[in-house]
Amino acid sequence: MALIQFPGQLGDVREKTALASVCPSHWAAVLTSLERLFPGASAVLERVGTGAADSGQLTAAGNSGLRRIIGARWDAQGLDFLSVGTIFRMRELPEAGLPSSRRREAESADDGAGGGAGIVLDRRDSRLWVLSVQVPLPLGERYDAAIATLLRRLAPDLRRSFLVSHRLGTTEQPDRATIESSWDELSVGVVLLSAGLRPLAVNMAAEEIVTTRRFFAPLGCRGSLRAAVNNDNERLRLAAGRIVYGESDVETVALKGVRCSAPLPVTLRAVGCGTGRRRFSALAGTAEGTLVAIIGACEANGDANAPRATAANR
Repeated sequence: MALIQFPGQLGDVREKTALASVCPSHWAAVLTSLERLFPGASAVLERVGTGAADSGQLTAAGNSGLRRIIGARWDAQGLDFLSVGTIFRMRELPEAGLPSSRRREAESADDGAGGGAGIVLDRRDSRLWVLSVQVPLPLGERYDAAIATLLRRLAPDLRRSFLVSHRLGTTEQPDRATIESSWDELSVGVVLLSAGLRPLAVNMAAEEIVTTRRFFAPLGCRGSLRAAVNNDNERLRLAAGRIVYGESDVETVALKGVRCSAPLPVTLRAVGCGTGRRRFSALAGTAEGTLVAIIGACEANGDANAPRATAANR
């Protein structure tokens, strides 16, 4: 077993995991951070089902050194022992369900992943959502225990962020406390809004910004979010309308505010962007139209509209 010193390196993974709860496309950055901890590893987020149509790779990092046989590698019908939150070793998974052609491919592949560990992030009926860090079989003895330990430490963050990022706007949306606790890790303001701009969840940073009254007015008679300046408010509502009516997925509005020297960027995002996220929505059912407002500067790492998180905010 490799002696891996995690404490000084977990901050980066946790930061990107918090970002992924707001911007699902940022899961690729989470996987890249995990790969950096284990040279030669490949991290992947997958949906595993009982048939080929139910299985698929949702997100993968940039490591192409490992060949992945998605869905067919795992006999999903034999995975009943994997409940939500379970940490498992890759070598423990049954392979009896592999089609003979795929089994031969796996046996002949020199770079096939046979070691590593994973965590079950969610489950619906016969479908599992799994994040795994896989390594070639020769590296398994060195890394298996360390990877499992890492995933165990990150389990609360990973599960919570996945639920928030993939269930927002569905009939299985997490409760407000779960959403806000995930977003409180971020130094920028994040607000979940209804189609009418009524706040449904607000993180601590957003609450502080909204209550200063420099950029936002008190909530309207219907409890909707309103900009302090009429021109700002009109542009904000028009941008939200374009998202609600399907004309755009992302809109950015610079609020000038009241006697402010610098504008405040507000990025509005449609809830449910991303192929993997839409697949989950199709299974869970879609609730009322919602959008996410990111209040503050954004970074380009992983997603052009991803909010920035800082260690000081932890």
